[in-house]
Amino acid sequence: MKIINWNDIVSSGRDFFQGQKTGITIGTFDGVHAGHKTLIDMCVSYSKLQNLIPLAVTFRFPPKKSLSPLDYPGEILPFDCKINLLDKLGIRQVLVIDFSSEFGRMSGEDFVEILRNSLHFNYLAAGYDFRFGRSMESGVPELKIMAEKYHFVLEVASPVTVGGERVSSSLIRCKIRGGELGIVRRLLGRPFCIYLQNAAFSREQGKLKYALGQIKQVLPPAGEYKVSLSCGGENINPLLATGDGLTGNCRIDSGFLVLEDFDLDSNPCCISFI
Repeated sequence: MKIINWNDIVSSGRDFFQGQKTGITIGTFDGVHAGHKTLIDMCVSYSKLQNLIPLAVTFRFPPKKSLSPLDYPGEILPFDCKINLLDKLGIRQVLVIDFSSEFGRMSGEDFVEILRNSLHFNYLAAGYDFRFGRSMESGVPELKIMAEKYHFVLEVASPVTVGGERVSSSLIRCKIRGGELGIVRRLLGRPFCIYLQNAAFSREQGKLKYALGQIKQVLPPAGEYKVSLSCGGENINPLLATGDGLTGNCRIDSGFLVLEDFDLDSNPCCISFI
């Protein structure tokens, strides 16, 4: 997996692909949920057929974190795990944008023109509700005009629904915060996981105790949950993070996440909610 920084392509004007063409998809991809997977599959499949490099354009953090930090509940999936998951799904390169006020002032057409000149993309997979550019001024109708102007194929994904609800990162965050983790599992296509490999913890009477303030993911409400552990190292595959056969209880309360009923010598990589 090759990662390219947005600031590098803007400041250098460098040709990162030396004549090679790409097929791209654009999105925050927070959680890499069932709807995101549709976009990624479209991009990867078309790229294979046309001998293009499948590339995702994404953000290090969802723009909402910068625009409304006090109202931002946390990401569904940490950035490193998102990149790992994109790789497992067939994306070969990622352009990462660190959202800023300057980026937010860019027009939709300027954004597409920079991507076209730097990534040499011949194909773009976009969601039906994709919005971009200053004040979210551009959407699919504008993209269709740009596709004709810049000579690329535009494929628009239809909404993906699960149980009659349209899958979105906002819906998933809402369901996590409401403790509806069975529904979250169906929306993600895998169990919801909290990643702990870099988190500090203390041991108290055989329990592992984590301060919630250091966990940047959106969290379920206070309560007790059945979880399984994965201890496969820092590069754990989020697609397979369903536990290593170690199951027990997780309690969230009073500013702490507490793992009970586990006898571990080291910090687990992640906990999956069963």
